[in-house]
Amino acid sequence: LAYDYEIDLTRKLDELGVNHDFTLLDIYKITLWKLNRFPYIEDIGNFMQKFNDLASYSTLTPEAEEATKDVLKLLLSTKGIRLPMASTYLRFRNPDLFQIMDQRVWRIVQQYLGKTDTDYPYLDDVDSQIDKYFNYLKDLRKLANEKNIQFRDADRAFYEWDIKKGNKLKRTSSKTTNGVSRNPNKE
Repeated sequence: LAYDYEIDLTRKLDELGVNHDFTLLDIYKITLWKLNRFPYIEDIGNFMQKFNDLASYSTLTPEAEEATKDVLKLLLSTKGIRLPMASTYLRFRNPDLFQIMDQRVWRIVQQYLGKTDTDYPYLDDVDSQIDKYFNYLKDLRKLANEKNIQFRDADRAFYEWDIKKGNKLKRTSSKTTNGVSRNPNKE
């Protein structure tokens, strides 16, 4: 039998050996290996440059939006990364421009807009996901302004608000995308 689970990462972790002084990064890699959530981003050097450049923007100008779309296309084409995870990376890179898009905050924003269907949209098409995210940011910014909440704190404030309202996470069955089984509630 051939063990073919996360081949490259498994090899790298096996090579650490018993004499290796583990770092926190090693622990994180092992955790991601076990959860089968280790992202393999293509052209990592190019990605990291583009991702880090997002910190230089103070407003979502057309240039910043295009740069963000490039980063999102790279992220959303990566196995194991969907919009909730991609938006989390962006939020920690530049919280004044980006916020996490997940079930809870999505529901609050949709209620604010007067929508009756507040279920989180799981989209497979990368461009549709990106469009949905930019519309979400615009709506979230409006809601945050109306509620006198700094945008950089909006995802956290509305996440907690959703919990206080007694809302539960919608459990959906795992879906297969590009041959990869995923559970959207773990993203």
